[in-house]
Amino acid sequence: MITTLPPSTDIHPATPAPIRRLDGLDTPAAGMWPLVVSSSVQRSLARTPSEALPISGGWLDVGAAPVASWMHVQLADRVIDLTVDEIAADPFEPAAWHLSGVARFTDHARQQPVTMTLRYHGVHRRGGHTWAWFSGTAVVGIARSRRRPAERLTLDLLFEFDQAGGR
Repeated sequence: MITTLPPSTDIHPATPAPIRRLDGLDTPAAGMWPLVVSSSVQRSLARTPSEALPISGGWLDVGAAPVASWMHVQLADRVIDLTVDEIAADPFEPAAWHLSGVARFTDHARQQPVTMTLRYHGVHRRGGHTWAWFSGTAVVGIARSRRRPAERLTLDLLFEFDQAGGR
């Protein structure tokens, strides 16, 4: 059962609500949520220090059923496309969104599988802007050995609510 929460008093009543409740689980409202490019993606390999990967764009496309959602993240050296596999509720933690997909590198010579787990921290408002906040980790590629581990990404992502409702 999908229900949309009524808009809060600080939003004009004709504006769609940025959050909804599905079977007791809060999710962002259906629609296209552009990625805020000031979000953070850090990359690390084994014991090397992490480095920031610049974000050039992206979006979260939340489907009518949240598990029918997908994410697109454009980084300096790759594009990551993911679909939601599962959204797991946890009574003590923010809901976990499990995603999988592929990273296509800008040299077009290779692509690698990606698995990602993001915690959904809710929808937040500040200064007239509304964001859905997700944070978590991703594994890019497959570990070949201890000396050739899979690449790990640490993500802190903000997706801005489109007041027109997305699509």
